[in-house]
Amino acid sequence: MILGGGKTAIDSATWLLGNGYPADSISWVVPRDSWFLNRAHFQPGFENFELSIGGLAAQNEACAAAESLEDLCIRMEQTGQWLRLDENVWPRMFHAAT
Repeated sequence: MILGGGKTAIDSATWLLGNGYPADSISWVVPRDSWFLNRAHFQPGFENFELSIGGLAAQNEACAAAESLEDLCIRMEQTGQWLRLDENVWPRMFHAAT
């Protein structure tokens, strides 16, 4: 049983899954869905330069083109900058967890 929707809860779930615990045996109670940062766009090293700098460019373009907060969220998700746990649930906050 995992309680919460923040970074510690995510780390707990990924640790369990990474150590072979069956996904269907994990119960996860997330009180409020939120948007998360895609960690792939924040990796160090020259080999990740294009993805990281490209991610910053995509963020700037999304912010410049967005016509509303909802539009910004959609654009950030479409560019892969932001993620959500369930595509059928609209997050009501930005948790900034990676």
